Formats: sequence, C-alpha cells, structure tokens
Amino acid sequence: DCILFERKEMRVIVQNLEKKSGLATRLLQQYDPDVILAQEINFHSENCSLFPANNVSSIGGYGTAIGLRRGTTTCTDVRLVNSPYTETGGFIRKKTTVATMSICRRNSDRTNIDQKQADDYVFVNEVDRVQCVSFHGYNGQPFKNVSKLVAHVDAVLAVLSPQYENCSSPNPVLFAGDFNSWTREHMDAITSRLVDAGFHLACSWPYPGRDQALDHAFVRDMHLENSSFYRNESDHAGAVLQFSIASKEQNAQLNSIAQEQRETQHGKDRNELEGTPSPDLGC
Repeated sequence: DCILFERKEMRVIVQNLEKKSGLATRLLQQYDPDVILAQEINFHSENCSLFPANNVSSIGGYGTAIGLRRGTTTCTDVRLVNSPYTETGGFIRKKTTVATMSICRRNSDRTNIDQKQADDYVFVNEVDRVQCVSFHGYNGQPFKNVSKLVAHVDAVLAVLSPQYENCSSPNPVLFAGDFNSWTREHMDAITSRLVDAGFHLACSWPYPGRDQALDHAFVRDMHLENSSFYRNESDHAGAVLQFSIASKEQNAQLNSIAQEQRETQHGKDRNELEGTPSPDLGC
C-alpha cells in the first residue's frame, strides 16, 4: 500500500562550495536536509545521483545544482538559466538551477520506513511541491555591474511559475544562493526586483570578513521557522534553513510583509532620487 503524507515543512541547506571536492555529498550526509541548494559545485567529485538537477560546465563540471534526500524527495521540471552576461573575459556565464521539489513530511517514525515504502510515497497535493532556485549571481569582477546582476535575477524570474496558478492556491518558491551582492546598491536592486515579484527576504548570512552579506534566501508563500549557520573548508558560510509551507492565513501575513518591504524599497528609491537618506531594509 502507498503511504500518504501531508507535507508541511522542509529543511534546506544553502552553500557556495568553492569547488571543494565532495563537499556537497558530505553536507547531505551530515545535516540530512530535504534539499541542498549548491553553488560552485565540483560536480564530478560528488555522488552525482543525489544531484539530479544541475547546471554545470562541460569542462570542469562547475556550476550550480539542487540535491535531495534519496527516497523521500523527488525532482521535476528542471530549468537551467545562465546569466545574460558573461563574466570579465567573455567566456564564463554564472549558472542557475531551477527545479520543483516534492518532499514527504518528516516524522519520528521515518527511520522505520524501509526503501520499498519510501519508493511508494504519494504526494498529496500541490502544496507538497516547492519550486527551488539555486542561484549564483553575476559577479563581473572588478567592476561588479549592478544592472547586469539584476538582469540575471530577471532571467530567472522569467522561468518561475506564476504566484497563483489558479488565482487561489499558493505556489511556494525558494530563491536562494550566492547573489554576489557586494554593495548596498546591489542588495537594494535585487531586493526591489524580488519583492515586486511577490518574494520577501527571509534570511541573509555573513560572508567571513565582510560587512555586506553575499548569501540570501528569498521566499514566496513560505515561512522561515528556524535558521543556523556553519563554517567548513569553503570560503562561504553555509546555512541550514527550516521552512514551513504557508497556510492561507500565513500567506496573508507574508503578503503583508512583502508589501511592507516593497513600499520601504520604493521609499528608498524615491529618497535616493531626492538625495534624502533612508533607513536600511532588515531581514
């Protein structure tokens, strides 16, 4: 018989791996997440079967990927998006991976479920499915052009599912990774674009030695329940994020947060045009 689960929460790791050999597979084993959103993955050094959605270079196998827990998570509707602009030198384009993840609910009896039962999991309805984005934003060293980073964000937004496919049901999306948001101008620009698309900033975590965070998680129709950060051999810190899928009531609250961020951002834009200082956006 099939086992029916009603999924309400998901645990996600977000990590720029700095091309460290085998690091993504080790993180899956160590933290046991439902999903890992990996940037700068050294794909050929990993257990490739755990990363069915990947956008990596043909030479070297570097790029982004979305990994999963075998047996309780499935991956469909994979979309690969490259930055519209090449990095300095004219050869490399930053890569983004998009996929819809269907995830069974965690429970205390999960360890007693054998592989055959895991293979028979049935996903109850559309709320079990979360569209995930592993984003590695346009960098453009040494000039770090803001408009080209925004163009990369726009290219990803263009392939995402609409916020309400049938005008009532939520369509949760997690848009996270290394945004290369080197300055406040970068951060304001990408935040403005994403809140206009219905997202809100759920979490940012520090890049060692810098005041400005590079790594962020934006969400739509989801709620961040808990977060923690860790260090390893990569130059970026990683994040362990616990999300719940928003209920109808939570959606109303989250939409209110997104609207507040949108209005605050638009106020910042007006103030900057008028030369008036404005307060920083918080997470």
